[in-house]
Amino acid sequence: MHDAVALVSTIIVVIILLAVIIWFVNQQRAKGRIDEMVKKRSADSIIAHRALYMEGRERLPVALALTSSTIYYENTDLEASLDLDRIDEVEYDEETTTGLSQEGCKILRLRSHGHVFEFVITNAEAKEWMEHLPPHHLDEPGSVHAT
Repeated sequence: MHDAVALVSTIIVVIILLAVIIWFVNQQRAKGRIDEMVKKRSADSIIAHRALYMEGRERLPVALALTSSTIYYENTDLEASLDLDRIDEVEYDEETTTGLSQEGCKILRLRSHGHVFEFVITNAEAKEWMEHLPPHHLDEPGSVHAT
């Protein structure tokens, strides 16, 4: 009986370890794919970086890129874009609309027709984004544009 309990315990530990290893390998592959997407987008973009797309409390790693007319955000499960002429506001903030923040990062917040899109980027990347996609509020004259 003691040997059977030890065997079951060992099998459970091995299964847990395998699950952790598989999860870790998948995370590394996903990171590599995002890096490939950033590199691919960099060729025809003003700026491109890795970012976290915030959807509620969920953080999705994405390749975030700006062209003269569009912002692209994509990963292996998501291909999305926002035309700059459809964006009402551009903000850079310390925390998300739900109050989440991350050390050393800024939130790029875009508002388009009542919907909010939030991306976590590093402070250094935020400075670069601000140069190419300056803040803009709905009550200001003009429109959102890339420089």
